[in-house]
Amino acid sequence: MENIVINSLTALSALIQTIPNASTEASLESPTRSPRRASSVRRMEHILTTPHSLQLQQLGRSETSQSAQLSNKDFLLRNYSDVAISTDLEPDDVEALRLIFAEANRLYQQSPGSKYPINLIIVGEGNTAIKKLRMEKLMATYFDLPPGVEIRVVEGKATKGNLFPYDGLELFSEKEMKAIPFPEEGREKQAIAALEAWAKASKKPFLIQLKPASELLSLDKEAAKKMTVFFYGSFNFRQTVLDAKELEGLIDYFSQHFEKIGIIESFGVLGKEPSISWEFPWSHKIATRILESKEPYFVMFREFCHFWNRYSVEMFLEGSAKTIEKLLETHPKEQGLKEISANIQALQQELSLGRIKELKAQVFEPKNPELKKLPGWGGLERRVGLVDKIASSPIQFTLADILVAMAVREDGHRLFQATPIKATYNAEGFLISKPDPTSNVVYYGPAKHEEVANYLEHN
Repeated sequence: MENIVINSLTALSALIQTIPNASTEASLESPTRSPRRASSVRRMEHILTTPHSLQLQQLGRSETSQSAQLSNKDFLLRNYSDVAISTDLEPDDVEALRLIFAEANRLYQQSPGSKYPINLIIVGEGNTAIKKLRMEKLMATYFDLPPGVEIRVVEGKATKGNLFPYDGLELFSEKEMKAIPFPEEGREKQAIAALEAWAKASKKPFLIQLKPASELLSLDKEAAKKMTVFFYGSFNFRQTVLDAKELEGLIDYFSQHFEKIGIIESFGVLGKEPSISWEFPWSHKIATRILESKEPYFVMFREFCHFWNRYSVEMFLEGSAKTIEKLLETHPKEQGLKEISANIQALQQELSLGRIKELKAQVFEPKNPELKKLPGWGGLERRVGLVDKIASSPIQFTLADILVAMAVREDGHRLFQATPIKATYNAEGFLISKPDPTSNVVYYGPAKHEEVANYLEHN
C-alpha cells in the first residue's frame, strides 16, 4: 500500500502546490489563521478505500457505434447541454473548476435562453459534508454563476478520518468546520442515484470525473451507456480499485459501460513502451497570476494551497518518523539515527525551512555513510526530498485535473493530441496502450509545455 502511495505522489507531484516566499527561514503556518493541530497527521492510506469487485462481463460496446474516429472535439463542453462534475476539491480541482465554470458561463451567455450546461456536482473523499459546503460557497462567491442558475450538489463517497485536517479553512472559520460532523455511511448511494437519474433524463450526458471513480462502478447499465466520461486517470484510477488484477481491467470495464471515454494522465506516470507516455515539466510562468493577483479568488486559492502544503509536509514527516522509529528498533547502535529522529520530532512541533534543509542534509549526506545501506532508506530519502521540495519551491503548481479543464474548453483543446487507444494497466500500475482508431477510449497528450504554461497564465 505504501509503495502505491509514494510512487503515485512522486510521479504526479500531486501534493506540490504554491508556498510563500522561501528565501528566508519561516514557519509554514497560515498567514491569516492558525490551523488546527492534529495529534497526528491522517495517513494517506485513508484515501485507499475498500475496492469494489469488478465483474468484467462482456457487455459489448454501447448501442451507438463509433462510425468515425474520435478526436479532441468530441469532449468539448460546447457539445453537451447536461454536464456533471465529480470532484474531491483538492487544489488542482478548484483551479480546474474555475476554468470549467468560466467556459460554461461563456457558452451560456452566447445562447440567451439556453439551459446552463452544468447541472450536477458530486463531491467525494474526506468529509463530504464539508466539501458540499465548500462547493456551494465557491459557486456562490467565486465562479460568477449567472443570476438564477442553481446547481445541485450531492455528497458522494466519504473517507473516514477527514484526510485533510484543514479542509474548508480557506472559506470558513475553524469553529464552523469543527461543528460539522462526519457524514453517515452510505452517502455514495445518493450520488449514484443522482447520477443515474441525471443521465436517464438527458439525451447526451457528459461527466467530468476529477476524483476516484468509485461511484461509477455501481451505476445502472442503462444510465451508464448514455454517458460520455472524461477522466483524470492515473492516481484517481489507482484509488478506485487497489487490486492489481482489477486495475488491469478497469479501462476495459469503463469502455464497455460508457458511450465515450476521455483520459488525461501526466507527469510521466504512463510507464514504458509501448505506452503513449509524456513527461510534463514544471513551468515558473504558470503560477505568476496565482502568486501575485489580488483578485479575491486567487487570494483565497493561495490560502488553500498554503494549508495543503502544510498538510503535505506533515504527512511526509509522519512517514519519515515511522521509518526512523523502525530503524532505531532494529539498528539501535547506528550513529546518526537519534539525531535525525530528534530533528523530525522538532519539525513536527514547529516547521521551519532551515530545519528542513538540515534534515535533508542528514538523510542525503549522513555523517555515517552506513545509514544509506539500511532497509527503507531510499523511501526515507523520497519523503524528505518531497518535504524539501514542497517547502522550498515557491512557484510550483500541480497540473493534473487542470489539464482536463483545458481539454474541454474551446480555446484549450487544440493544445492536446487526442488518440483513440486500446489500453490496460499492467500489474505495476502503468498504463499500457496502443493506437486503435475504432476505440471509444481517447487518450490526451502530449501538449507543448510552453503552450500550456502560456495558456494558464492568461486564462
